[in-house]
Amino acid sequence: MAYQITVETGNGYRCACCASTWESSSWVDTLEEALQQVPTELVDGEPHSFNGDIEIEEVTVIDGTSGEKIAWGKAWWSTGYGRYSGYDYTCWSGYRPDSGAFETVYKGQGRQQIDTSWADIQAGLKEKQRVEELAKAEAKLAEAQAKIKQLQ
Repeated sequence: MAYQITVETGNGYRCACCASTWESSSWVDTLEEALQQVPTELVDGEPHSFNGDIEIEEVTVIDGTSGEKIAWGKAWWSTGYGRYSGYDYTCWSGYRPDSGAFETVYKGQGRQQIDTSWADIQAGLKEKQRVEELAKAEAKLAEAQAKIKQLQ
């Protein structure tokens, strides 16, 4: 039986205006060989380049006979919570039939692995954004009220 491995790599940029991705695929004969290409953890250069000029964004293993997707790993970034926030946290999650679902979360440019769920990271960042937007809105309200008072 043969397995197709598809790897999507990117140029390391995480904003829509600068990001560029490309895809490559290869075939292997055994499931064990295929699963070696879907790591459960990504640490700088082990086993895939994760920082620098090129980084792995997604790996998929497809059964060549049935066409069924049997394993995958995908990178997620903490985007949308301030300028350059896509570099604050990274999550590598996916599924392998030998180990089940996995999720590894990293913090910062040094890619330190942290023991926090991606859902908790996203909730915390969303709350941080809400607090910042509330503070801006309150400042604008105070400015508008001062202007109204001045015009009365």
